[in-house]
Amino acid sequence: MFPMASLMHHALERAAARLGDRDAVRAGDEAWSFGDLDGLANAFARHLVARGVGQGERVAVMTRTGSSSSPPSTRSARSAPPPCC
Repeated sequence: MFPMASLMHHALERAAARLGDRDAVRAGDEAWSFGDLDGLANAFARHLVARGVGQGERVAVMTRTGSSSSPPSTRSARSAPPPCC
């Protein structure tokens, strides 16, 4: 278990370091590893910073429901910003 003071992205980074390619999320026939999710979170953070969002600022995130809103692989997440705006 992670300490209460731990931030979510720190917990994800530790899980990715320990569990890497193991499945973290499954949706239908698709699965994303802890490494995939960590890469997606980093890509999203860079996307927000590039748009002027600073540390500690609140951001609203809206997603679609269903499997079409599932996270992309880190290959596409690292090469392109997450879909938004």
